[in-house]
Amino acid sequence: MAGKLEYILLTEYGKLYEARYSRKLVINKHREKWGMRDAIDEIGADNVRECLRYYFITNPPDGHSLQHFYNNFDKIYELINRKKEDAVARQQLRERTRRLVEGE
Repeated sequence: MAGKLEYILLTEYGKLYEARYSRKLVINKHREKWGMRDAIDEIGADNVRECLRYYFITNPPDGHSLQHFYNNFDKIYELINRKKEDAVARQQLRERTRRLVEGE
């Protein structure tokens, strides 16, 4: 399965691209698998998938190219983690505020 992860994620990228732009993208999967392999090795396949999904909600300057994703997936991953940490901190803050207001 390890050798197929790159192709699975590249197919997912193609589907996300097609959903966003309503046109099919031709991807040279043999060439692009190396960049995807580097991303998988660095942050893991599940995190790459999460980064791809987040990438397509953003508006990068070059229209969601794979090269831009390869150059910035680590920043996207860091941003996702910071947003998750922030959501937890905000939830804790809301809970503390609720307890203060209710006088517990």
